[in-house]
Amino acid sequence: MKILVQSVGTGGPDNPVWEALALVLKNEQPDHVLWVCSELTERETLPKVIASCKQLGVTPPAEPTTLILENEDQVEKVINKLQTKVDELREEFPDAEFIADYTSGTKAMSAAVVAVSIGRRLNRLLYGTGPRDESGRAIRTDSIISVATDAAYADLLLSELGRLFNIGQFEAVRHQALALLPSLDDETLKARAASLAFLSYAYDHWQRFNWDKAFDLIHSHKNISGHKQLVPWPSSIEISSDALFRTRWDVEKIGKQNARLKRCKEGNCPLARLSDLWANAERTHKAGRHDDAVARLYRLIEYIGQMRYCKLRSLKWNTPEPTSNVDADWIRENAPDYAKGRAALKDKDNKLGSVDTFLVTAEAGDPVSARVVKEYNMNSHDLYQKSELGTLLNKRNESLLAHGVSPIGAESAAKLLVLSRQILDWHAKDVGQDLDLAIEESTFVSCPWVT
Repeated sequence: MKILVQSVGTGGPDNPVWEALALVLKNEQPDHVLWVCSELTERETLPKVIASCKQLGVTPPAEPTTLILENEDQVEKVINKLQTKVDELREEFPDAEFIADYTSGTKAMSAAVVAVSIGRRLNRLLYGTGPRDESGRAIRTDSIISVATDAAYADLLLSELGRLFNIGQFEAVRHQALALLPSLDDETLKARAASLAFLSYAYDHWQRFNWDKAFDLIHSHKNISGHKQLVPWPSSIEISSDALFRTRWDVEKIGKQNARLKRCKEGNCPLARLSDLWANAERTHKAGRHDDAVARLYRLIEYIGQMRYCKLRSLKWNTPEPTSNVDADWIRENAPDYAKGRAALKDKDNKLGSVDTFLVTAEAGDPVSARVVKEYNMNSHDLYQKSELGTLLNKRNESLLAHGVSPIGAESAAKLLVLSRQILDWHAKDVGQDLDLAIEESTFVSCPWVT
């Protein structure tokens, strides 16, 4: 089934738009017509269209739908009204081919037809051409130009997908981009869709701390079509290997992220995983998922304490759960004040919580832990609970993701981001690394064609 949408203008003796409209009806022979009219054109132009159809030997539409506009010069109102009517017709005729003719009508009507055609992904746009008078106005229509809307729709959709990419909606972007690829002929649009699908896949794994998979993908960024087992591209689709270059992504930064992911997955750097966790929490906070952001920052504070313990005891940075099996003898020898108040220490396999780790390592001589303990009164349970750090971390314990039911607000997440970065910076300086640079390396690139 074919449905034709036509904007209907007034025309005149020197501009018989009704002839153009009738010519489109003859050429397309639609099963149904939606005429977009003003009260004037419904009354004066449509009868002339029907008469012109008869002159051309075309049977006029039997039961056309007429959309009467109250103000044909207000483009937003025309768009809204036309969108609603197109949606109704699409619901009634879900398998229909939709085409739209904007040869006649006010500028607002023509603009609305084009906008709705692209926004609602109508199949084709039509417009009539012919000889013009000295003023440039068409005096007759003798040919109809047909334009597919795929490219315009794809360009619009890819811009929207780029915006979604920038706010971390990677799974949705990837699926939409992959679904769009088979319909694209333009090489630039194909490269945009492919690059979005590729980077969304890589960043989605990275955001979920799957550093191994993210590394494998980013490592192949110069030839994104070369590893079909990594990205399940649509079958029979030719993917440009250099799509990231062609579409102006920041390939220099992406290349540096390859080294960053390698350090994260190996875990042998004192700052890589910590700074990556902070950057991840910041993205999560910006996406409005404040509970998830605070949960990440809660783990970050604990992780910093574990890294201070590794440094103090000269353990490898990637030692799994280093504070889960601490010998009591070591604690008694290096943190005797802590040990005195804890008669229940086991001979071995003592698991230190976040606060306990800072208390033990501070007493054992770690300067960063000592600073944290002093700054946030960790030696006193009551004072620590009232400190800014204790209060913010307790928000996580009170949330549904931990032990309570209270949602975490944006303000709490933002404060903990600032505070945790300060503590992380103390650690970074102590191990001789640049925190700003480390976080920058874990910051995702933005879509280049979105302003």
